[in-house]
Amino acid sequence: MTRDGEAGIVDFRPVDCAGGGGTGLISEKAGPGLRAAALEEKLSALQAENTRLLEVESLLDELAELTRAVFWETDANGLFTRVSRVSEAVLGYSPEELIGRKHFFELHPEEGREAFRKSALGAFARREVFHNLVNPVTMRDGHEVLLLTNGVPIVSPEGVFTGYRGIDVDVTDRIRSEEALRIKNYVFHSSIAANGIMDTNAVVTEVNDAFLRIWGYGDRSDVIGRSITQFLADPEAKDQFFSVMGSKGQWEGDFTARRRDGTSFAAHGLSTVLLDENGRHIGYQSSVIDVSKNRLMESRLRESEARNKALLYALPDIIFILSEDGVFVDYHAASNAQLLFPPEAFLGRRIREVLPGAIAENTLSRIEAVRQGHDAKPFRYEASVGSETRYFESRIVACSDDRFLSIVRDITDLRRAELEQEQLQAQLRQAHKMESVGRLAGGVAHDFNNMLGVIIGHNEMAMEKTPPSSPVMDDLREIQHSAERSAELTRQLLAFARRQSVSPRVLDLNRTLDGMLNMLRRLIGEDVTLEWLPGNDLWPVLVDAAQMSQMLANLCINARQALPGSGRITITTGNTTLLPEFCSLKPGSRPGDHVLISISDNGCGMDRETVDHIFEPFFTTRKLGQGTGLGLSTVYGIVKQSNGYVDVESEPGMGTTFRVYFPRSTTPEEPFSEEPDLPMAPGGNETILLVEDERSILDMVAIMLSRLGYEVFSTSSPSEALALARKHRGRIRLLITDVVMPELNGRDLAWSLRSIIPGLSCLFMSGYTSEVIAHQGILEDGVHFIPKPFTSRALAASVRKALNGR
Repeated sequence: MTRDGEAGIVDFRPVDCAGGGGTGLISEKAGPGLRAAALEEKLSALQAENTRLLEVESLLDELAELTRAVFWETDANGLFTRVSRVSEAVLGYSPEELIGRKHFFELHPEEGREAFRKSALGAFARREVFHNLVNPVTMRDGHEVLLLTNGVPIVSPEGVFTGYRGIDVDVTDRIRSEEALRIKNYVFHSSIAANGIMDTNAVVTEVNDAFLRIWGYGDRSDVIGRSITQFLADPEAKDQFFSVMGSKGQWEGDFTARRRDGTSFAAHGLSTVLLDENGRHIGYQSSVIDVSKNRLMESRLRESEARNKALLYALPDIIFILSEDGVFVDYHAASNAQLLFPPEAFLGRRIREVLPGAIAENTLSRIEAVRQGHDAKPFRYEASVGSETRYFESRIVACSDDRFLSIVRDITDLRRAELEQEQLQAQLRQAHKMESVGRLAGGVAHDFNNMLGVIIGHNEMAMEKTPPSSPVMDDLREIQHSAERSAELTRQLLAFARRQSVSPRVLDLNRTLDGMLNMLRRLIGEDVTLEWLPGNDLWPVLVDAAQMSQMLANLCINARQALPGSGRITITTGNTTLLPEFCSLKPGSRPGDHVLISISDNGCGMDRETVDHIFEPFFTTRKLGQGTGLGLSTVYGIVKQSNGYVDVESEPGMGTTFRVYFPRSTTPEEPFSEEPDLPMAPGGNETILLVEDERSILDMVAIMLSRLGYEVFSTSSPSEALALARKHRGRIRLLITDVVMPELNGRDLAWSLRSIIPGLSCLFMSGYTSEVIAHQGILEDGVHFIPKPFTSRALAASVRKALNGR
């Protein structure tokens, strides 16, 4: 145990109180006085021995601390049993964290640890002596150091191997810094100043030739190994140097030195503490010049001045020297520095006289903080330099007791990059928010469509059973009308969520938009001028014509509502190529060739906050009851579903411009002819297998099909549908199934049923076009689909179309 009760490298041994190697027992026949004297004598011997052990332990601890060496012992398996306290400084581990907890090889880096463990245990088994072994060790903070290890096996008097005892010395700097030391040595030895290096006890370990020349010594051996104080003549210099040693600070001043021949000379020196890369104190360095030689001093001053000027002119900063009361005393400005006023306008004037209020107060408050010994954090500000706004960062530091440096750096480029980054992050957050809102809207529309389907279906059947003259019929018609309007809202939500079924084809947008102009003019009214400016040789695009009509109508209606009365709406088209630089600032856009549609108005415009929300569902600036807030969100969904990008530019009072970019199609425009409306059969007598996990919809659709004359097998379970198909494989002609079901999705069910009934027709139904049968709402070829909610008339047409193979 150490004197603090902690594990150490010295332990207490039993003291032979008898003095002669006996048991130390006192005969009971001795008289009381004799026994007391003997006990006192033995107690005194015990205390003397313990004192000696404590002195030895203290000396060893001091030796370990001075040499930065870690003394250690392990058991036969490499587990630490004793570690000196200096391990905490060298390795970052206290003895308590190592003794009984860590093995010798566990401090080795993880990479190669197993190989080192085997090697170490092999050496343990052979009882080899570790002699000047350099091995890497991982400190507690993860840094790697190199230790020079010497160790010997511990053998008991009975010849039993009990472990190892050794010493570790950190040699990281010595091994890794040879080249740096060579360069430092060159600078050190080539200097005209007398340079000396001392250890932590101020004993000289190295000097340069100038030191020998100035002090009059012929060989380094006459100097190395002596205390630096032997070369100082006045006691004050010695006291100052030892104060530096105690505070581990820096000392500079004039003193009197003593040459070898006993003569003295005036010298000026600088002594600094030497620290290793881990901040540990390893010695001192002194640099001394003979100031009795004026020319040498003047030369050094000129060199110092030239060096400082070179550093100043190399800096891009503006440096002001300020008095403690805030007066500009001097300045230095780089040639390209941007100043609020000409440099000479600052000299002799106070901060408040030349700097704007907030900048002046910030500067003065930081001068006061530095005067009181606090660190003054830099502060940023912007200022107008001519017609340009520039950004600056200012830092205040003390250069003397009554002088301060105000270091001002022009950070305009950095700040603009930061602002650009902030804008990009805001756009990215907006894109993520829109994506999340889209998923939510699609889910809500899906569930709402299921409920609307039940309402519309049962309401239709109720209307069929009600005489037209019944007063109830008006209520039923109103229910039907409201349900169909609600279904239109869900379709708009699905368009925003990009889950609306579409049939895109390659179009010439000029021709498509030209055919919509009459319709658009009717929408916006006669008091608004619609200007159409088509671009030349427009590239083809792959879009859904119906969606394009819906998008243009919504944008024109939105523009019309921004006009106070009369006004102008301009639609232009053109080819453009989006560059990566543009796309990096516009999340959601993609580089490449695009066709641009621009819709501009000269209306009231919007502020930034409104622009950030305009594409969100149900967001509207109109009064209650004047709109649903789904028009622009529908535009957003249509553009995204077509792999396009929509951007908006607007300012209050300056109008608004929507720019929609559609990717260029690599195939030419397709010829298009309207498919004639075929007469819809009222029903049929075929057998249909109906699968729907929502019981209310299952029952309603089954009734609709039965009323159309079809034979229906209905189930809510895909596994039961497979069983029905096996049982009635010769009768079932058509599968009508929901797309998304918990047990098995509709497409997989259709594939399974077609292995039982080859050639089975299939009609999918869903609240939205799931990715199971469509990609971004684009139906796969040959897929028959009916969106929920649907009427019995729409169901009859879709069933007939699927049965007929159209």
